[in-house]
Amino acid sequence: MARSSKPRHARRPRLVRIPMTKGLHDQFGMTLHTALAAMTLAPARDQFDAIAQIFNVIGLAIEHDARFTIEAVALASGASAMNQIAAGCERTGALRPTEIEMLPVRNAVNICDEILSRIDVTHLYLANKRLSEIRRTA
Repeated sequence: MARSSKPRHARRPRLVRIPMTKGLHDQFGMTLHTALAAMTLAPARDQFDAIAQIFNVIGLAIEHDARFTIEAVALASGASAMNQIAAGCERTGALRPTEIEMLPVRNAVNICDEILSRIDVTHLYLANKRLSEIRRTA
């Protein structure tokens, strides 16, 4: 006879926590800072899209994480500035961000670079998959 009459709980698999490696962190950071520098000197749609892609992935990765509430606000501010730059591009037909519009974007890039080492690779991967699913359904 069993020792306990309590039923066993079903085993729930957990995500494996894979820390961000230095190489992957450097790759993200290099892409982000290079796109920011290129957008500051000679704005082009490719750099704008690269920054927006990384903002979206990191934003989805930290979406419901209580550790990153302040960083999420700064990232949302940078994304809002990117939306203003895109609206100006649609009005004028040329991508010419002002220095004032670039300040929150620069701050958000620095925040992203700072928190990359604290995000799991698994969360980034799942956020990237979720973003591609959102784009596919939209």
